[in-house]
Amino acid sequence: MLGMLQVLLPNELNLAAEAYDKALGSLPPEAFELQPYTVRRLVAIHVIYAALSGVRDPARLRDGALEYVRSRARKGCS
Repeated sequence: MLGMLQVLLPNELNLAAEAYDKALGSLPPEAFELQPYTVRRLVAIHVIYAALSGVRDPARLRDGALEYVRSRARKGCS
């Protein structure tokens, strides 16, 4: 519902944190050379939005975040 506060319960937050850590660990080191803050921010944005949208599978959250970072890199966006 519009204007409704969305929150992640502790278990859901743990799943999101696990997916975030695994996504960062899956990226090659060169992904962090130029814009490490941007890469971390992009991963976090995707994981948070996907988790708030109902995705609860850490592998799906991780894979989605990796694809999001790749697509942003292809577009040259941060």
